[in-house]
Amino acid sequence: MSDLLEHYLDLHAGKPRSELTERREQIIARTAELESYARRSNGQAAELDELVAEQIAVDDLIKRADVEIRRSKIERGRELMADPANCESPESGSRPGGAPALVTRPGDQPETAQQVLQRMHTNPWRHEDGPVNRTESADGLIARCHAALEGLEPQLTREGCGKVADAFAESSSWGGITVKRSKDEQAQAADLFLALSDPHYASALRQALQYPAEFYGAGGVGFETLSDEERRAWRRVRTNELCRTAFNEATGAAGA
Repeated sequence: MSDLLEHYLDLHAGKPRSELTERREQIIARTAELESYARRSNGQAAELDELVAEQIAVDDLIKRADVEIRRSKIERGRELMADPANCESPESGSRPGGAPALVTRPGDQPETAQQVLQRMHTNPWRHEDGPVNRTESADGLIARCHAALEGLEPQLTREGCGKVADAFAESSSWGGITVKRSKDEQAQAADLFLALSDPHYASALRQALQYPAEFYGAGGVGFETLSDEERRAWRRVRTNELCRTAFNEATGAAGA
């Protein structure tokens, strides 16, 4: 038996796992056929012995292949974990060929702003242009809004994104009424959406809602805990023309 095992180990050594698995199935089928015979000839008995030895050898090689696959995965994982670009940080996944940082599935827990931008590979909420409602064309704002909607579709759903897009469309219908918008109105709506949908603003707002006392009044220290991106996003909402108008209409004589 040992000689047969060595023979089949040498015979099948180096073969891919898929080929070994296929041969194992053939061995099992033929073995079952031979064992079903009430009486076997000497040749069939010898073949059965060889099949048993071959299956032992093939099973051993399949196990070795599985161990090697697991070893390779573990080694690759260690390499990725040793790369700082793959750790959760502002630079996560920034290096060429690096694995992206862990991004939670929509619905599990809120994605961080950095995770949203990493998943999208773009930033339609960028602030380097300054107050976008003063420096960018309506077409540019609308294009950025559609890019933002693509990234927010997991949270807003496709239907929700379509309804939001109607707010800055040239025309939209609701309840049998068609609304026409000028380019300025489209730009205002697009700028408002970009301000309110900025994931850095969402992050800042979550903190304000979680610790409202720290953000209350002129002496609140909560804003000191926000990142630069979160403060810029918060300021963008506060200075948005439509938001300021809404605040003035809602607060009345009560003030801030």
